[in-house]
Amino acid sequence: MNERLIDLDELVTHCKEEDTKEYIKEAVACYKGGAFRSCIVATWNAVVFDYLNKLRQLELGDDPQAKEKLKNFRHYSSSKNYSKLWEFELSIPKSASKDFEFISSIEQVDLERLHEDRSRCAHPSILLDEEPFQPTPELARYHLRNAVTHLLQYPPVHGRVAIVRVRSMIESAGFPENTEDAIKILKDSYLSRGRATLIKDVVIDLTKALLISEEVENKTRDRMYAALGAISQLHVEHFEKIMSNKLLSTIESVEDKKWHRVFTYLRRLQLWDFLKEKQKIQVKGFIQNIDLKKWEDILMLLDALDSPKEIQTFALEKLKAFPELKLRRLIELIAQNNTKIRHEKDFVQQLIQPYKSDVVQEFINFKSGFSIISHAGSLMSIAKWLDSEEIKSVLKAFRENDKISQAPIVPTVMTHLFQETVQKFALLKDEWLLIKAKIENDLAYAQLLQLINDNCSDTV
Repeated sequence: MNERLIDLDELVTHCKEEDTKEYIKEAVACYKGGAFRSCIVATWNAVVFDYLNKLRQLELGDDPQAKEKLKNFRHYSSSKNYSKLWEFELSIPKSASKDFEFISSIEQVDLERLHEDRSRCAHPSILLDEEPFQPTPELARYHLRNAVTHLLQYPPVHGRVAIVRVRSMIESAGFPENTEDAIKILKDSYLSRGRATLIKDVVIDLTKALLISEEVENKTRDRMYAALGAISQLHVEHFEKIMSNKLLSTIESVEDKKWHRVFTYLRRLQLWDFLKEKQKIQVKGFIQNIDLKKWEDILMLLDALDSPKEIQTFALEKLKAFPELKLRRLIELIAQNNTKIRHEKDFVQQLIQPYKSDVVQEFINFKSGFSIISHAGSLMSIAKWLDSEEIKSVLKAFRENDKISQAPIVPTVMTHLFQETVQKFALLKDEWLLIKAKIENDLAYAQLLQLINDNCSDTV
């Protein structure tokens, strides 16, 4: 029996309010002393005072229904209207369930049973002649546990009110945009010990806002993703269960023009592995059927590239089927929009390699005319993906072909090339020092010269 008593003591620590905690401590003390009738009465008292305390907290938040309930209670109490007070007390389980959604309908039945047994314990109820009601230890413990786990351990907001308040908190300017800080905030919120139903409702509400709503701004989206990331860590089992059961139906309700949001959602919350085979086939099919005739479609494919590796693989397969000119234009758009490609090695090897080799050759073989402008623009667009040998080829052509080095746009190109590939400087130090010697007295290359000097103090 000692283990069971220790369990009850731990149960008391789950209560949110100190006043309520004192009443439930009294009930536990009665249980330990074998006074099981007194235990049940004290447990019901704890439920009543916890319910009233929750109403007071909602009253502070201008909840009209809570205000009305407390107004009536105070009136009945001050006027000593005991019949009305009895009716008020009798209605608590139903009110907690239907009016405020503190508890579920099943939990309502449990608390109504507690009230019935409290009446049998506190009033001269007789089962047989001169035989008072004798509750068993199991019954007393059952009511104690239900009181705490159904009502006392939770904050005063659940249901619709909780969802509205949590959503308002997340959308406020003070809510963080990163998961680490969001965890710290939500630990002290309604979600810290939220019911499974509340967690589910909040996750689904945020998911629908991110995937379907037209009115969510980018900053707010970042806060919502931070909140979902925090929930996924604070309530791992609940979150995984929600994703397994609800993600499919939510994705199926997303319009085609908003599917880029699905890619972002799967990436930011790392949910690819939660998708069922049906969903994975649906994602692949959607990408295969993208028709890149509009800017919105191009953006859609860029989002697919900036997604989990499996989705990026589908996107790469789609891209490889494009005509060369359209593919080159798309690669330039990717670079110009600073799109961060995940699993970049695959992207470069499968898609960029043939294209960038052509671009390098076009630039270094420049002879005359205005084509240097288009060649220069193409080179800048793929500079970050050039390997050391390709950079060496460009630098060699620059040194040896004055038509290249003297073209007005080339100082910008060379500066951009250095900035995009500075991490490779150690491998290319000698080549860049040769470039330094060539541009030493050319004011057009002052910025590039400064960059080289900043990264190497040696002289040729």
